[in-house]
Amino acid sequence: MRALRTLPHQWCVVSDRICGPDFTVEPGTIVVEGDHIAWVGLGDTEVPAQFRDAPTYHFGDALISPGFIDLHVNGGGGGDFQTATPRAITQALHAHLRGGTTSLLAALNSTTHDQRCASLEGLKSWLRDETSPHPLGGVYLEGPYYNPQERGAHEEQLLHPPDPAEYAPLLDSFGDLIKIWSLAPELPGALQFIHALRDRRIIAAVGHSAANYEEVLAAVEAGLSLVTHLYCAQSTFHRRGARKYLGVAETALLETRLTVEIIPDGKHLPPEFTRLILRNKPPEQVCVTTDAMLAAGLDEGQYEFLGTTVLVE
Repeated sequence: MRALRTLPHQWCVVSDRICGPDFTVEPGTIVVEGDHIAWVGLGDTEVPAQFRDAPTYHFGDALISPGFIDLHVNGGGGGDFQTATPRAITQALHAHLRGGTTSLLAALNSTTHDQRCASLEGLKSWLRDETSPHPLGGVYLEGPYYNPQERGAHEEQLLHPPDPAEYAPLLDSFGDLIKIWSLAPELPGALQFIHALRDRRIIAAVGHSAANYEEVLAAVEAGLSLVTHLYCAQSTFHRRGARKYLGVAETALLETRLTVEIIPDGKHLPPEFTRLILRNKPPEQVCVTTDAMLAAGLDEGQYEFLGTTVLVE
């Protein structure tokens, strides 16, 4: 926003590569008025008369796209949302703004109830006090209602089935802030919890789960609609004795009511996995997310995250 204040109120951007509808990339022109986009013309479309006197900036073959929306971000730039100090929040948001993300959800991982309350209170206070434009759109809670069999980086001693005595006060205090809550739907009490989230208009997601097809389907019927980082820390096809079962991943590809997150960085998902997902899910049901942590955007070095040493090389 600061950069825009140095430019005229109305100006044009020209590039050989502008992202348009339906994932097309074409030459074109974008007209900016103040801090918003007033008009986009792709191909040979002529600039409307009222914009033709605006100064024009040529960007060659630079790729220009709408701002990214990232549903699942733990942190970046040395800051993480779990710490939830003003400095940590600002560090993380600035790191992702530099990468083109203009809207994100702050992810909080499994922790103690008191620490979760402190993190949520820190984020709530920051949002209340912050007056300048920013990308923070709410909170994405992971766990602690996860299956230890698929815990990933979550500490096993923190994981347990949903407990109304624990989650009900959080929903009462922070229900407007929480946008997504991820859980393992096969755990006792999970369906009741999903109903509680649905009543609050909070998206219920399946993640870190060993559920089979029937268990995921029951959760979908209860209101679950999102899959946390598909193919990462969740069940896939398996056998129990002579019987074969679909896991969370296959159910996500099969069930049309489920939207999926993917981390298509070539490591969380090899490229062939991404192709498999896009063959089975329409683009509007695939959310590209980073699941980035505090070391994102930092120089090479050694960092700590969820009790694990992380190397940036």
